[in-house]
Amino acid sequence: MLCADIAQKQFIPLLPRLRAHDVAEFPALLSHQREEFLYVLTGDIEIHTDQYLPLRPEKGDSRYFDSTMGHACVSAGPEVATILWVCSRITAPLA
Repeated sequence: MLCADIAQKQFIPLLPRLRAHDVAEFPALLSHQREEFLYVLTGDIEIHTDQYLPLRPEKGDSRYFDSTMGHACVSAGPEVATILWVCSRITAPLA
């Protein structure tokens, strides 16, 4: 996690290294109340969702999606892939 020392931030920036090479390595696709943005820094990745066929963005490509849709990202090449992943923060409804 990047900027972990900042409290009450509106976005959660992550710099994950994707070591999994098959979506079967996950017990289930992730799903939660947020929006997400990812940018491929190194390697090849594959994004799996419960609504679309797998996507294979390349280095320099980005994706933005509603994370209530089940999702998981894996490295699609022989090496570990690195992405910049930014999640919106879950906020309470406005009163």
